[in-house]
Amino acid sequence: MLVLAIFVAFFYSQPAKADVTGFFEIASTIIPQSTSSELSSVQLDFQNNLTFTLQVGIFGWSFHGHGGITGMEDILTSIFLALGPLRIEPEIVMAQAFQPIFTSTGLAIPVCLPDGTGTGHCDFFFVSYRWATSLTLFGVTLKNLAIYEDTTFPDPTIAKAVGATYGAQSQSFGFGDVVSFEGQTTGGISIQGATGLCGQNLPKKIKHHDLPYSVNPICIPGKSGKLPFFFDFESFSVTGVPIASGIVIGTEIECVTIFACVVTNSLIVNTGPIPFSAIVVLSDLLSLDIQSVAVSLTQGAGTLTLQIGSGGSVSLSTLSLALLLNPSTLPGRLNLTIIGAPGVGIVGLDISFSVTRSILTATAIASFTGSSGVFSFSRLVAITSAQVGVVRLEARASFAFLGLESFNLDASVSF
Repeated sequence: MLVLAIFVAFFYSQPAKADVTGFFEIASTIIPQSTSSELSSVQLDFQNNLTFTLQVGIFGWSFHGHGGITGMEDILTSIFLALGPLRIEPEIVMAQAFQPIFTSTGLAIPVCLPDGTGTGHCDFFFVSYRWATSLTLFGVTLKNLAIYEDTTFPDPTIAKAVGATYGAQSQSFGFGDVVSFEGQTTGGISIQGATGLCGQNLPKKIKHHDLPYSVNPICIPGKSGKLPFFFDFESFSVTGVPIASGIVIGTEIECVTIFACVVTNSLIVNTGPIPFSAIVVLSDLLSLDIQSVAVSLTQGAGTLTLQIGSGGSVSLSTLSLALLLNPSTLPGRLNLTIIGAPGVGIVGLDISFSVTRSILTATAIASFTGSSGVFSFSRLVAITSAQVGVVRLEARASFAFLGLESFNLDASVSF
């Protein structure tokens, strides 16, 4: 209400000109019900996506919404006030509750959860209210995110029990807060830190979106096991610290509550015959036990990454190759990734090829998997896109081992 009052009080003092930017997208998905023959009944889905920001002077309004066959799937809307280094932006998040069901090829199809009244109707819920405040002073940005949200709202990526429902009676709201800061010195050293007070360092998931941070479900008035307000996580990192020419180091500390802390140390060497980087993860801040080590060696277009476990042996190796083809005539890119495991051999192979000609771009991505000495085809994705001014068109076909998974056709216009 405070921001709304300020907005109304100063609205008429602002210039009449309003800047509007955004885009509108229409997407369709076709999924065959059977892949045993070339002719098949199909399932069809349509979705719309409208996103825009309207700004008048120091005030603005942002809107984002998805709509589909089930109705409005989500709405994220906010107003913001930008006063030089200070920015205030309250946001309201509303969404339908979804769960995935899986086709014979393993493709996840979102299905809305009925409200439990027996009519099969799916409700549209208030999910979260988020008040973001940021202040930038002397190159350091201080942020605070206050969250009031439904802590029981279903994760759309997790399947529920048969006959599961979700109605207004299922909602349970809690409050959390995340305080953070970030900045960079003139020498390029980056410093970041965050603390969650009943705010988890886990996203709040709705269909189409992973919202940053979420409220711990136990921090609800009346729940036992925790204090009503306590530390959920702490993080602090210092990266890009130069210790010699072409050599930089960094450290990141991530703690759940104030006890379980993981330390990640990084070393990047951009000099010498073979540039390399190393990441050492310590499982505990006090005992300094090594959890894992990753070493990456780069030479030309190729990168070799070795994952070393706590026992000191290589657990996984990845070889990546990125090539630029015909840069002056028919620009194209070829990316190859091979994943191997000791004693097993190649467990994964990804090949990506793309070529651009005028307004058209064509891409093919093939994936293969290996297990117990057997190497087999996993998935092929073919994408063709065209960009004509503010209009973009894209067609995408995904094939799995058993046949066509889905075909998508998207059209969008920016403004």
